Amino acid sequence: MKYVKPYMGLVKQQLADDIITEQGLLLLSKGHILTEEDIKAIIIRQIDRIAIEEKRTSINEYMNHLQKMDSEFYQLYDTCLTTVEDLFQSASRQERIEQDTLFEIFDDLMSHMVSVPHLFIQLRTIKDIDHYTMQHSINVGIISALLARLMGLKGDEVIRIGHAGFLHDIGKALIPSSILQKPIVLTDVEFETVKKHPRLGYEILVKNEIKDPLVLTAALMHHERLNGKGYPLKKDGTNIPLVAQIVAIADVYDAISSERVYKKSFSPFHAYMELHQIAFQGELNAAIVLNFLQYISKLMEGQEVIMNDGQKATVILADPSEPHRPLVSMNGQFIDLRKERNRYIQELLIPMKYET
Repeated sequence: MKYVKPYMGLVKQQLADDIITEQGLLLLSKGHILTEEDIKAIIIRQIDRIAIEEKRTSINEYMNHLQKMDSEFYQLYDTCLTTVEDLFQSASRQERIEQDTLFEIFDDLMSHMVSVPHLFIQLRTIKDIDHYTMQHSINVGIISALLARLMGLKGDEVIRIGHAGFLHDIGKALIPSSILQKPIVLTDVEFETVKKHPRLGYEILVKNEIKDPLVLTAALMHHERLNGKGYPLKKDGTNIPLVAQIVAIADVYDAISSERVYKKSFSPFHAYMELHQIAFQGELNAAIVLNFLQYISKLMEGQEVIMNDGQKATVILADPSEPHRPLVSMNGQFIDLRKERNRYIQELLIPMKYET
């Protein structure tokens, strides 16, 4: 018997001891043969160590599982996007929302993201400008759950914060698409219309008897800012609940790094820089932002990138103080972008782009 951190390579391994949840409930019994669904359930509950019998899955088997997870991720994302489309259409017609099915599909997608961290990078390969609001809802839900985990939150609280991010923009179902998809800068009147969506979203959720206070709070307050310059309530500092602060960061990050009808997408490294600046201008929780940036910068190590001069490079090591300016390898040389300020990363080199 040995204790290991749960990962997808443990599929078909045998448990050497019972797995007990934080609430004291039996999740899986000793002798059980692990499946992918079991491991997703273990990981999403943040169980750090499990006991297995002395047998290892080969590297080839593990890589096959990773490839399968990639394929399943895109299929799940596509299914979830269709479901969110139906959700927004129902909300726009003021019809009842089927929340059980909605959360079930999103939770499955979220568990995939938690199981295989590199899938986070793949979010950027999904391009669907015409359905930006729906895609943005999925992404913000996933990122919100990730932020909650990085803060040390566990179990159901992580899932609920994921749900809060997922439904944060539901109020936009009642904003005219001619405004949401306008390819140029909004007029003052149009922007005031858009600013109604947090209250509208809150009202939609209440009407549909969605009672989770985390979900309701995020819908209403995800545009509040720590410096008091947000909307609609003009709250500041500790008057803004943690869930709203988390979803605000996820919302801003995805908005910066996504392609829109009026702008191209930015590389993650450019998004890091902007998010860092916004946080230290007093709008967002800087501690949560730094945790997030340090996590993502580690994911980027080993990634191939395109520099601003068009040359290819590989990210070697990211510095926590400036994660958007890592050490890179280019043409057989190491280049510290913290020192060579005239160079910067233009984009990730991702060979596949998935069109929904």
